[in-house]
This record gives sequence, structure tokens and C-alpha cells, in this order.
Amino acid sequence: MKDLTNYMQACVLTGPRRIALQTRPIPELPDDGILLRVDRCGICSSDIAVFEDGPDLADGLPVLGHEYVGRVVACGNAADPTLIGKRIVGWGNGIFGGIAQYRAIRPVLSTSPKRLIYPSAAAAVVPDDLPDACAVLVEPASCILRTLLGAPPEPGDDCLILGCGPFGVIAACLLRFVFGARSISVLDRHPEKLEKLSGFCDLEASYSDLSEEISGITYVFDTLGDVTSSVGDDGNPRGWAMRGCKPSAQYIAFGTPQNDQPMDVYSLISKGIRMTSPTWDNAHFPKWSTAAVMESTIKLIQSGLLPADHIIGTCVRFDDVEALQTAFSNYRRAESFTKDQVVFN
Repeated sequence: MKDLTNYMQACVLTGPRRIALQTRPIPELPDDGILLRVDRCGICSSDIAVFEDGPDLADGLPVLGHEYVGRVVACGNAADPTLIGKRIVGWGNGIFGGIAQYRAIRPVLSTSPKRLIYPSAAAAVVPDDLPDACAVLVEPASCILRTLLGAPPEPGDDCLILGCGPFGVIAACLLRFVFGARSISVLDRHPEKLEKLSGFCDLEASYSDLSEEISGITYVFDTLGDVTSSVGDDGNPRGWAMRGCKPSAQYIAFGTPQNDQPMDVYSLISKGIRMTSPTWDNAHFPKWSTAAVMESTIKLIQSGLLPADHIIGTCVRFDDVEALQTAFSNYRRAESFTKDQVVFN
């Protein structure tokens, strides 16, 4: 009979849109790594993309989740022993494994030696007064903040955000309260999301369809996934946004499409639109820099400039497989911009 103290439960993708709890060995602890007992993990659009497509069986059945917070219960011989007992949030560039009772990471803190380590996770220590539910938002909010730092708007820019999901809401708050945007407009097909966002982040305008032309946009933050309509189609939001841009506007492609996307090349060329996207390349934006961004994100959440309470969604128990399945299945149908979280005992 095997020693069950060396095993854990994990949320595993067993097929397209099918998840199950499985017993797996507790991850091995790298010599320079730490072992976390996971407290919470958010559900992200990256998880949903894998959930919908199903696992790549050549790589085995994946454990979903990468927006996690956990408490350090063990350290490798070369890791910092003072981390034991502290809560840690990680940023692993889409490395899954968070919806499990334990996970091991090789943490790169803002104070770590400046050397590239792979695989590794940018990490930050969570202050005692920051609740787990807020700590889970550090990873996605840091993704937005590091993108804006890499391609910042000009103070006084007129900004357009495509998509009023969690990423769009975080981007709106940062552009409004941190980066000095003059105006913020948001497009989303759910008007109730737009109304809720306008309650705590002043919007210049909101659009739930493309019937009204826009103009004068100098900065676009695109959080959309796959758009299937052609560029010339009146229903293509990216073409609509580019037609509304002023010459030399910035266009940030942040979303996570799974397929090639049509672009309004005519507007790009004729207006000289500067299109860019966030880099996940660790040599260009190393993880110790990301860890510093995470620490700043924590301060923004603590200050209220990032209103975490408006973004925290439904909490699902880790051992409730039916509720987990429902949360994943209904993610794209949600008419709210909140992020659901998986809660461990």
C-alpha cells in the first residue's frame, strides 16, 4: 500500500471540456525551489483555451490553473529558508499546475540574482493584510501592468479598450488612475458589463455594438480572443477600432487568439498605426523585472487603485468537481467581468 502522505489531489484535464480530480505525487522539490500548499487559484482565459481544445496526449494530462497563491511549506537546500510559512504569488508565463493541493516552483524574486533560470516563476511575497482572494489577482493584473510599462500610452491619450472582461477592466483602471489617460472608451457586447464598469471607472463612452463610428483614438488596448468576421465586415471590432484611430496611434494586441486573425492592413499602413504586443520573452523582460512589477501591483491593489472587490467572482470549492466543470464550461458565457476562483480547504 502506497504512502498517501506523498500524494495530492489535482484538477486534471482528461479530454476536451472534461475535468476530473486525480491523485498524483506531490511535485518533486528542486534544489533551488519551494513547495507551496495552494490556497486559491483563479480561472483564466488561458485555462479555457486548453479546456476547450483538450489535452495534448503526448505531453500527458495537464493540471489546469496558473493564477495561484499558496503558502511555502518546504524549501530546497539552495532556496531561501526564510520563505517558509510565507504566502507567495507566482507568474510563470502560462505554466499550469495551480489547481492542485501542492505545486513546486523555482521562484525568481525582485531581489534574486539577475540570471536567467528556466523553468522558473517570477514570484512575490504576499503581505499579511492582503486576503487570498485579492492575491489571486496579482498575476493577471501584473500581466496588464507589465504590458502597459512596455508600451505605455502618452499622458492625455484617448484610449479605446476592446473587451470588458477582467483584463479590460484592469486595463481601464490602470489607464485611468495610473497612466493619465484623458478619456477611456470600452467596447463589449454585454451592456451590463459596461454599466457596471462605469460605476467605478469614469468612461468617456461605451459601445455594445459597432453601429456607431468612432474617431480620434490614440491608444487601443485589445483584450479580445478569436474574431471570426472578416476585416471588411461591419461586425469586425478590430477593423472598427483601427478605422477610428488617429494617425500614429498605438495598438496593443493583448488578447489570446488561438487562430490567425484578420487585420485592417490598409488602416495600419495608411495611418501608420504602431501595433505591438506584450513580450513573454524572459531575456527581453526578465522575471526579476516581472517580480518587481508584481510588487507594484500588490501596492496598487492595497491602495484601491485596482478595485479587487469588483473583480473577484464566484468561489468554487476544489473538491466540488461538478461546480468546477460548470465554472469552466460557462466562462465565455459569463455576463460579468469577475474572475471565478478555486478555493482549497
